[in-house]
Amino acid sequence: MSTFAFFFTILIFTTYVDALSGPSPSSTYRSAFDEMVFNRNPNAALALYNSLPRSPSLWQRGLAAYCAGEYSVAAEQFRFDKEINGNDGEESLWEFASLTKLRPTDSASFLAALPVSSRDPRKVVRDSCSLYRDYVQSRSGGERERILASFLASFDGSSSKDLFYADMYLGLLLDSTGVDSGSLASHSYYSSALSTSYAKASLNQFHSGSAKGGDFMVSVVENMVGGERGR
Repeated sequence: MSTFAFFFTILIFTTYVDALSGPSPSSTYRSAFDEMVFNRNPNAALALYNSLPRSPSLWQRGLAAYCAGEYSVAAEQFRFDKEINGNDGEESLWEFASLTKLRPTDSASFLAALPVSSRDPRKVVRDSCSLYRDYVQSRSGGERERILASFLASFDGSSSKDLFYADMYLGLLLDSTGVDSGSLASHSYYSSALSTSYAKASLNQFHSGSAKGGDFMVSVVENMVGGERGR
């Protein structure tokens, strides 16, 4: 066989194998990202993430599952994530929210998902873990209102990024525990998070195709507020 024929055969074989194996993990990951960020279609994103190899670093799968209402899937993913990243308090917050979404009246039984003293380096995440624990253990509506007010007041003068995360995690707490009316409406805090300059800049980066990109969490909040948009 000539050298040309040999390499031509290898090329045809490689193309055939690629066709059989389907899209690469990187292209699947990108497609799932696009479904969440641009189409606001967490169900489609979750289906794509589910086609990838199971991994404790695939936290985006947990977020897509939560937005799609697949709370048991979300809880399993965040619990898996904590096995390799135990210092990341966000995994704990989302696991707690996922479990509580399944049974809102049993939220106290899921406090074990939250670290008693978070080692997360981010103040907003550490304070959010404390907020969830204090809120669930509170005994009256008045006490809960004071806890929420104190949490928000602690971020006066903070960066736009911290304000985004504070509003997002406060909204997630109210959403997951079933408190969704009046001044405590979770969507009002999600909307407040999206109104921050940090969120707006992140969305602009996404839609401008900036190489730097935006914060995926901003699109998660968009999905929770706006629901599925479709193609």
